[in-house]
Amino acid sequence: MHIANPISSPVYTEKTECQDCYKCLRECPLKSIRVESGSAAINAEDCIYCGYCTSICPVKAKRIRNDVSRVKKILNSGEEVWLSLAPSYVAEFGNVPSEVLIGAIRKLGFAGVSETAIGADLVSKEIAKQTLEYKDQKLFISTACPAIVRYIERYVPNLHGFLVKCGSPLQLHSEFLRQTLKRKIHVVFAGPCAAKKMESDRWPEAVELAIGFSELRQMFEENGISLDAITENEYGRFYPNRAALGMIYPLDSGMCRSLQSFADLAHPQLMYKSFSGLKNVQNALEGFNPELLERPLFIELLACAGGCINGPMMSRGTPILSREIVVENHAARYQESPTQVNINYAVAYNVRPIEPPKISPERITEALQQVGKYAPEDELNCSGCGYDSCRDFARALVQKKAEKTQCVSYMRKLANKKASMLMQSMPSGVALINRDLNIVECNQNFAKLIGTDAMMIFEARPGMEGAQIEKLFPHAVRYLNALIGNPKERPSSHVIHHADKVYQCTVFSIEKEELVGLILQDCTVPHIRRDQVIEKARTVIEKNLKTVQNIAFLLGENAAESESILNSIIENFSGEKGDEAP
Repeated sequence: MHIANPISSPVYTEKTECQDCYKCLRECPLKSIRVESGSAAINAEDCIYCGYCTSICPVKAKRIRNDVSRVKKILNSGEEVWLSLAPSYVAEFGNVPSEVLIGAIRKLGFAGVSETAIGADLVSKEIAKQTLEYKDQKLFISTACPAIVRYIERYVPNLHGFLVKCGSPLQLHSEFLRQTLKRKIHVVFAGPCAAKKMESDRWPEAVELAIGFSELRQMFEENGISLDAITENEYGRFYPNRAALGMIYPLDSGMCRSLQSFADLAHPQLMYKSFSGLKNVQNALEGFNPELLERPLFIELLACAGGCINGPMMSRGTPILSREIVVENHAARYQESPTQVNINYAVAYNVRPIEPPKISPERITEALQQVGKYAPEDELNCSGCGYDSCRDFARALVQKKAEKTQCVSYMRKLANKKASMLMQSMPSGVALINRDLNIVECNQNFAKLIGTDAMMIFEARPGMEGAQIEKLFPHAVRYLNALIGNPKERPSSHVIHHADKVYQCTVFSIEKEELVGLILQDCTVPHIRRDQVIEKARTVIEKNLKTVQNIAFLLGENAAESESILNSIIENFSGEKGDEAP
């Protein structure tokens, strides 16, 4: 029974939440992100589904597919389902005894629980043998991490032949369970890894589904199962026994240490190296030539920095060093002999290298010019767009993986240009003044209004940036100072006499204590005089209306009060006995 994926990709973007920060693009070493309408979407062809972007997305718009409903469906099918539990569970569930955790998992409906680390023991033993059997091979690359396997297949295809001819610990563990139980079962994996979902999608005959620890916790909550409430008669145990050194696989170099425990089976001159974190893996493999090796080398590669205990589906909050120590202590207490089983270790890989598109220098130049970069000095390489250089960004533009709006300098220039055009088109004089009373920018009309000297400066330096307003238009200084000193002050208008003219000067705050605006109008201009007359007329009308309303209110109030008193007198006198009309 294979349950179809409601969402095909193990990692995806919730577009309504994505807020144009491009952090995922900056952090992704493979740049497997394409920007569409401002939203950073996963590029399925390029992604290796390590899930790192889901850990660093500030608004949690990058998400890992939730497969809880699919697990529930298979558990409710009536068929036998077993859980393969990743060894990093001891770092995830802290001080929860394994017997309690197993009991809680069994209450969910699983037939039993077994450690994925048993498969890790089988892998280590098999690889040790292979280093001796393949005498002509000098390089052996681990296949325990599915994200790394996909990375080698897609990005480093020349090293594909050096992947060990052995499936992952999960694949071997699933086969181990079927052989030891001797019946048809379904296997579900639970661990810290997003790429395991890709692995289960790729090899569903080995493992039916893969969920994260967060999803396992969700299932406990939805079924009302509290780990604190598990009683002794509900305790469980791992089938068929505990794992050996395979339990340290989730640690950086853990696989190497496990492999070394089988040194008697391995090549006597075998060297061991480990790298974790995709960027470190890239740096280690870039330009590496296996032909230079004089001794055989085994390389352990993990996509997550620090190992699986730092996977994207681990709970956050616990220091990674603390997680390492918990795993180390747990492994030291349980070192049983590896289980013996005769299974098929081989697995087929699918090499589909990503071919970088051939883009001519002319197209790169054209793309750069689209974002206002016409010379080498225009290429800031600030990485604000998410790419390491302006030329990388230009390549992405050509491939339609990026949008011009990602370029910070381009958008700033565009905004400045629009603001400048708007300012220059205004009929009034407009100036922006900083806290030091220097002009940041002004339009030509402002320079014309305040005098010949200002106009000469403007012609020499459009915008008059840096010019001192105190020298050019001293009458406005006190109003500007008042606004800078008191940013809560409301915009105000003042009549100013300057150079035999009368101006209406309006000042307003733009940035608190940093930037103020000034609008200048010549009151002698006919349309300005007309506007002022209309404004004053409106003010008089409003004041008269308020006065009339107050008078009407008072008159109405007095009339009502007088009427009430008179009615009361009439009623009192009318009610007295013996009263007769004269």
